[in-house]
Amino acid sequence: MATLRLAGRTIEQIRSDLARSGVEVSHGTVASDLAEIKKAWQREYAATYEEHCAKQLAQIEAGLTRAGREYLGGGDASHGHIFARLLREKARLLGLDSPMRIEAQIRVTEYNTRLDQEIEALLSQFPGMGAIEAASEVHAEGSRNGQEPDPIQDAISGLPLG
Repeated sequence: MATLRLAGRTIEQIRSDLARSGVEVSHGTVASDLAEIKKAWQREYAATYEEHCAKQLAQIEAGLTRAGREYLGGGDASHGHIFARLLREKARLLGLDSPMRIEAQIRVTEYNTRLDQEIEALLSQFPGMGAIEAASEVHAEGSRNGQEPDPIQDAISGLPLG
């Protein structure tokens, strides 16, 4: 299974490959076996991975120092781009690039604006109709009068501009 997973096969593809070999297993069995294999790899290579990360971090730090020195010493803009790319790579390596969850509480206050009052006045001319039907009636009435209503112009006509 490990060889198939390293070859890029999905869980379902691995299950199908095993079935063709005469070994019937469920999707869950393949998934749990792969999870155990991953844990074993992690235990086996934890120290090696940490050493690898430490080496990468040292290389990034050296690159940041050099790119920063070149850029601040009058180098071209490419050194600034390299510096920024190295900072992103350092953040990725340290796990600081993951998305953050932000929770916010928003209090909505309803304001009765002049436009709201005009809309309410128009809607009151059409009792028993919903807003869409009333808007259609206003549109049709404007068309009957030979003028094409302009909803944007209507909305901003009463606003104090300038």
